[in-house]
Amino acid sequence: SSTSAVRSRKKLPRRAVQARSRNTVEAIIEAATRILARDGWGALNTNAIARVAGVSVGSVYELSLIHI
Repeated sequence: SSTSAVRSRKKLPRRAVQARSRNTVEAIIEAATRILARDGWGALNTNAIARVAGVSVGSVYELSLIHI
């Protein structure tokens, strides 16, 4: 049925359009890069990225940059 088709669709990540959103994306990517370079894959998680980027953990999840 059409209802089940709607429920089964995956939500696509939103594109960062506003400057503030782009800055958040850039901060998250930079934070992830710094963590990987400094501490390796074992240290990479949403809490660490959010802490280093200075954003909420929800922002990291919302932007769908990492999947754990």
